Amino acid sequence: MLQHPSVIACIDGSGLSNAVCDYAGWASVSLGKPLALLHTIEHQSNVSHVDYSGNIGVESRRSLLQEIVTIEEKRSRLLVEQGRLMLEDAKKRVFERGQSEPFLLQRHDGLVQTLIGLEDSIEMVVLGVRGLDHTEDGHGLGHHLEATIRSIHRPIFVVNCDFAQPQKFMIAFDGEEASQKAVTMIARNANALKNLECHMVYVSDKQAASSQETIFDNAVQELIDAGIEVQQKKLSGHVVNALCSYQEHQGIDFTVMGAFGHSRLRDFFMGSITNDMLLQAKKPLLMLR
Repeated sequence: MLQHPSVIACIDGSGLSNAVCDYAGWASVSLGKPLALLHTIEHQSNVSHVDYSGNIGVESRRSLLQEIVTIEEKRSRLLVEQGRLMLEDAKKRVFERGQSEPFLLQRHDGLVQTLIGLEDSIEMVVLGVRGLDHTEDGHGLGHHLEATIRSIHRPIFVVNCDFAQPQKFMIAFDGEEASQKAVTMIARNANALKNLECHMVYVSDKQAASSQETIFDNAVQELIDAGIEVQQKKLSGHVVNALCSYQEHQGIDFTVMGAFGHSRLRDFFMGSITNDMLLQAKKPLLMLR
């Protein structure tokens, strides 16, 4: 069990695992928090439950079931060993970048369930936008991603590209509670981000109300009071397109934003800005709920 709030890098051997390690190492150093490398083993039974009682005898059936159990046990041992090797490779990568020894974790449970159990010891979760389930197509979102973001009330850094030392970050501000909390979190961690260029961006598809303008201005002032120099920008148009365009043209290295601020039902009918950003952004996203 982790003893202190740690940055948790979730690795699974996918193409983004190295970048996950690199960004987690950077976050660990920046925040002054320990680094832990996590690999989870999810057991999925692919055995078909078919009644063979009319086709084979009792002894044959027992023999077949025993063979299936043996195969599953061997498969489990192989998965454990595979995960151990992944963790050792990740540990070596961290060492090669001059960082301190990480804590290694291997759990026999789903990723979401494991992170929920560790939540009190988590400072930040770092994971890839897609795992082994989408390695070949290079598109889509990992099937754990939304569940993790919705379930864990800790910052989640979503990696979608090779590592590049962050120089600039953007806060995607919409005036909602999650984005206001994001500003407060950034202000509280001003020392960790003092060498980064901060952009505060607000996008509206219509004329912004004066109350929203005031909320934005107050948020900017909170960052300034924390000693962070802020480049502020108010944009109009489609929110996701405007944010992604600004991110690309300004060379933003990662974006901080609130996640899933509305219900799943609303997201289904109206679309989710969070999902769209996860799909379209070309640089990592730091998600807060």
